[in-house]
Parts: sequence; structure tokens; C-alpha cells
Amino acid sequence: MKAYLAVIKDSFREAFASRVLWILLVLITLLLLLLAPLGVKDEVAATLSRGDISTGSEFSNKLVEQSQSERPLPGKHIWQMLPRDLQEQMTQLQAGENGRSSFRVLKPLIKKLNELLTRTDFYDEAAWSRYPLGEEARPLLERGVSNLSETELKRFNRLALDAAYPADIRSVPEMATRVVYFGYEMGGPLPADREKMRDVVLTVLMQVMTLLVGVLGVFVAILVTASIIPHMFESGAIDLMLSRPLSRSLLFLSKFIGGCTFILLNSAYLITGLWLYVGLRFDIWSNKLLLCIPVFLFLFAIYYSVSAFAGVVWKNAVVSVVITILFWAACFTVGTSKEVVETIFLNPERFAVLVPAGESLLAANKSGQTFQWQPDDHTWQPVFTSGSGDAGLLGLIYPMVGPIYDSQADQLVAIASSRPGVPGFAGSGTIVVGKRSNDWERIPSISTPPGTQTLFIESEGTILIAGAVGIFRLEGESNTEQVAGNDVAPQGKAAKFVEAGPEGTDSWSPPFAADRNPQNGNLAIFSRGTLNLLKPSDDGRFTIDQTTDLETKELALVAYAGKTILVALGSGEIRTFDAETLKPTGSFQPFDSDKPQQVAASPNGHWFTVQFHNNKTWTFDATTGEPLVTDIAGQGNISAVAYTADNKLLVADRYPRVLEYDLETGNVTRRFEAGSGRLELFYRYVLNPIYTVFPKPGELDSMVLYLLTDEKTPSLDIKKGPENLQDERATLNIWEPVWSNLAFLAVMLGLTCLYIERKDF
Repeated sequence: MKAYLAVIKDSFREAFASRVLWILLVLITLLLLLLAPLGVKDEVAATLSRGDISTGSEFSNKLVEQSQSERPLPGKHIWQMLPRDLQEQMTQLQAGENGRSSFRVLKPLIKKLNELLTRTDFYDEAAWSRYPLGEEARPLLERGVSNLSETELKRFNRLALDAAYPADIRSVPEMATRVVYFGYEMGGPLPADREKMRDVVLTVLMQVMTLLVGVLGVFVAILVTASIIPHMFESGAIDLMLSRPLSRSLLFLSKFIGGCTFILLNSAYLITGLWLYVGLRFDIWSNKLLLCIPVFLFLFAIYYSVSAFAGVVWKNAVVSVVITILFWAACFTVGTSKEVVETIFLNPERFAVLVPAGESLLAANKSGQTFQWQPDDHTWQPVFTSGSGDAGLLGLIYPMVGPIYDSQADQLVAIASSRPGVPGFAGSGTIVVGKRSNDWERIPSISTPPGTQTLFIESEGTILIAGAVGIFRLEGESNTEQVAGNDVAPQGKAAKFVEAGPEGTDSWSPPFAADRNPQNGNLAIFSRGTLNLLKPSDDGRFTIDQTTDLETKELALVAYAGKTILVALGSGEIRTFDAETLKPTGSFQPFDSDKPQQVAASPNGHWFTVQFHNNKTWTFDATTGEPLVTDIAGQGNISAVAYTADNKLLVADRYPRVLEYDLETGNVTRRFEAGSGRLELFYRYVLNPIYTVFPKPGELDSMVLYLLTDEKTPSLDIKKGPENLQDERATLNIWEPVWSNLAFLAVMLGLTCLYIERKDF
């Protein structure tokens, strides 16, 4: 054993004697010295930036509209303080005159609003009477605006502005951060507190380490260590070693371990330095960051095992490097091919929304296209399309809320956005309807208020919408057509959205989620950690009946049916409540910290199903108060869930298949499965099996990201709106690459040892 330890020790001495090692250590030191003065400082968040306005020109248009109101409103009050030339620009923007650019209007508007935030007359009690201030702003108001310091005054006015326009202006935390270098401020304040900055810093750190250690470091280490194994088998060196009673395999493994010394020293020095840097400068003492050292060492060992095998067989350092590069190229090609096929071709075709429509079944995929199942030929046929097509820029489909089925009018109803992107949004859009009698052809109707997030059909067939901006009911004909951008209803019955309460609450604070009980028409609304039960009065307006504080800052999804309200939190926790008293009745954590993506409830309130971003489902039995144990096929591949009118569970998986379950018996009652296309067959039977058996060194980045963020489903951040649990997220494959790479490493080292034992040197 001493002889083998001596070989390893000798490898350490060789590594320390390497000029390349010292050059890299000097470069790492210079990098750390350059980063050392970079940091952040805290300041009160009050400044309004362009990124804070989530609805763009719609915010400006809303100020113009409110300026014409007869009653006092925040927009009318602010309008009176704006200069005349800016008012004219905003009016022209609303009317679409002179090709007025929203950027050229918003820039001076934001600048002027920041000036107004310093004024004591910015807040007017009468104008804000219907827009209650939050917990942070109320104590400041009680002290008196004139008694506030300059910083407190600006913060109070910003809070008042946020309260008046929750759907248009992103709320900011109490403290913002500003990047500084050598004490000099760089750019404006960032609307992020220390907690959010922690996520940003760690994500950037992961990218830096992946580039410097996982790519450049590993490549340089392969170049430096490629000659170690071939040199070991040169004439003279191998004779000297084999003159002793040593195991050839153990001798090789000792050299292999010694070859890993180079990357170990560099990665340990860089990552330890970064750990100290983010700890001292950002107060982020993430001990898991140090666990990245063995991860990157493992990454190098995978590539080095290929280099070592080539070195033993061909005894040439250049050949070893070339073979290793070819191995990397093969892994990269297989992994990238799988990702491209999934991301561009297959995932957009997966069903995201299931819509039972009487005896028919419709489904919308993640691209926003809607299909109807044809039982005669077992195919999914596209429906709910417009004559002009639905594809947007670069093939993107206009996002939607819905569609949902209106049984009274036998039609589909959805809210389509005017901006191409991904399904799901929280901005203004247009009601679109499609009647079965008209082959579900999509017809545009009236525009919705900004901030709309949910869509319901009441028992009378009335359209009800809810969002951060409030609750609205559509009055008039919904099958309105647009002519030259204006809403025109037949026989002059102009449709419009009318506020539906509750009195004194015109807005809800994000994060927001809502659901409607199909039996009694009550609403359950989650708003910034508070669960509210709303009941309709005789005049149709909603009033708040019960409220409870859930003491959470997490995002949430809500399902409400029967006598139960289910809240699925972003932390992965599922809470259930009594629908009359809002008293908690249960708490569950089905998949650790995996985030929920969709919730559905059976109309009779018997079952609630949650679909998570890990593409698995969990079902709650409200009658027993316990999770329902049943065999749902496709776990790990489920993309959507819904319930039929007769309380059957619909589950979508594969590309695209839907199964209907009777949860009373656990049996599959109907199957909606079309034939597979060529690309899907190629993926399922060729590409995916190759990927499964292939090593996955590139996917160890997922382990690094998980160690730094503790997130198994990080957001893809593909849109600028408020974060939403229904947004697409990346599902990190953490342990499969570890076991796959470990098996490959064991096989390569085993083959090399076998070759050495049988080869006559």
C-alpha cells in the first residue's frame, strides 16, 4: 500500500511542479482580486424604473382614461400634476396617432413620476379611497405625510402608487440593492432585496464556475494530464515499476488518482475563494458551494477515464486528447439532440389544458393550439382557430387563459393575449369565443381589464374574470366582433366588463390565485398570503365572508369545490381548509419541495388533484381527509389534469394521450390516444434509449445548480410578468446523471485495468 501511496504523493509533487498549475493559480488569484471590490449596498426601494411597469403602454392609457372620470381616482389626481406636453403625448399614444412610440412616452412619464414621488401632495385620500394601502404604508400615513423624512415620503408615495395599480406596476420589497465597485455606484437600484439577490448571485456564480472549472479547467487539465498514463508505459518506466511485486491495476489506479490532482487543486482554490468572496461581500455563506469541488472533480474523472484508456491502448498523449474530444462531442451531440427534440418539437405539443365539453373532449397544448378528439378515426383535430391563423412571431402562439367550456351556450371561451409568448399571462387580452355549431371557430370579442388571470363561467352563462385588478362580470353580448380595433356588438348591445365587488376592494395584491365553486358560485381568492372567501349577494356583487392569514410569501394555486378549499403553495406544501370557516383541515408535502403547476377539483367536491412540475400527480380525498392511493399511469410524464362533469379524472401524458379514470374503482374508463408520429417514435425508441445508456457529464451542471439554489424546478424566466406557478419551469435531472456517469466511470476503469492485466508490456 505504501508503494501506491507513494505514486499518488509523487503525482501531487508533479502537479505542484507544473508551470501550468501556477499560471492558473495566479490567474485565479487575479480574478478573485478583481471581484473583491464588487458588492452591493442596501437602500430604501422607492425609485420607479421601466422594468417595474409590467403592462407597458397600458399603464399610460389607464392614466388617460382615469383622467376623464367624474369621480376622484389616482390616475386623475396624477394627471393634473403632469406637464401639458406629456399629457398630449400620452393622449396621442392612447389614440394611436402619429405613430407615437410607447418607449418615447413611458421614458418621460417614469422620469416625471419619480419627481412627483418626492411631493407631499402626491397622495390624495379621496382619490385613493377605493384602493386600500398595505400594512407598510398605513403607519406612515398615520404619522402624517408632512412629518415623513425625504426617504420615507418617497417610499410611502411609491407604496401608494403600487396599491393603485397592482396589475400594472410590480410591487417592490422594502429594501432595494445597488451594485457598487470600489464604493462607486454602478447603474440604478435593483428591485430586489437581499433574499432575491442571493438567488441572482448564486446563479451567476454557477455560470462562472461551470465556465471556468467545468469547461476551461477540465480542458486544460486534460491537456496537462494526457501524457501521464502514456509516460507510465514507456520503455524503462514500466520496467522499473514492474520490477517490484505491484499490482498493475492498482498501479494504474494510483496514477489515475494522481492525475486528478491538477483539477482538484485548481477547483478547490477557485471555489474556496469564491465561497469566501460571496460570504464576505454578500453575506452568503453557502456551505453547499464547497460541495461543488467533488462534483467538478467527478466531471474531470469521467473525461480523464477516456483519456487514460486511450493512453494505455495507444500510448500517445495526442491520441488521448483527440479521443477525449471525440467523446465529449458524442455526449454533447446526444444530449443536445434530445433537448432540441423535446424543447422545440415534442414539449410544445404536450397538452397543458384539458376541456371536457359534454360528450366531447378538447385539449390545448403548450403552444396554445386547441384540438378536439375524433373517436371515429382516433385523431386529434385542430379547432378553435381563427381565419387569419394563430401563429405569432417566429411561430409562437398567442398565449391564453383557458379555454373553458360554457355549457349554456355550448361554446369555448378563452382570453387571448395580444403578445406572442407562452401559455398563461397576466395582462390585458381579448375574450375569444367559439361555438360548437360553428365548428368552434374562434371569434374575438371584448378586451379584458389589465391584470386578468382567471376566467369563469357562471351558472347563467355569464363570463366572470378575476385578477390583481379586481373582479369583473361581462354584461351584454359576448360574441362581439372587432371592427377597426373597436368592440362592436350586434343590435347595439355593447358588451362591457362591470366591477363585481367586493365593496372597498378594487384590487388584490400579488401573488394572486382564485377558483370558483361550481355548486354555489362562491369564490376563493388567495392574495399575498391571505385566503379570502367571497359570496355573491342578491345584486350579483361579491362580498368578503371570511378571511384568514396563511402566513406565507409563497406563490399559490387554489381549487374550490364542495365544502373544501385546497391551496397548493410554491414550497410544495398542500393545505386544505373548511370552505365555510376557512379553518385548516390538513397539510401535506407529497413531493418534498417540488412546485405545483396545476390543480383541479371534481364538481362534487369529492376529489382534488394537483399536478406538479415534476410531471407527477397527487390526489386528495375530501371525504376522508387523506390522500387517495390509486394507480395513475404516466407518473413523471403528466402534463395536465381535469375533471369531467360526472367527476371522472382526466390525465394527459405522452405526446399526446389522455386517460379517463373512475376514482371510485381506480379503473381507466376511456382512452384518447392517437397514433404516434415518426418523430415521436424516433425519440421514444431510438434517441431516448441511446441517451439513457450514454454517459451524461454535461448534465452534472444540474447538480451544481441544485446545490446552490435548492430548487429542483427553477423558473425558465421566459417572460417579464410576475412569476407564476403555471409558467414553464426546468425540471432538474439530478441523480440520474450521477448514477449514469458513475457506472460509465466504473466500466472505463474496469476495462482499462483488464487490458493492463492481459497486455504483455
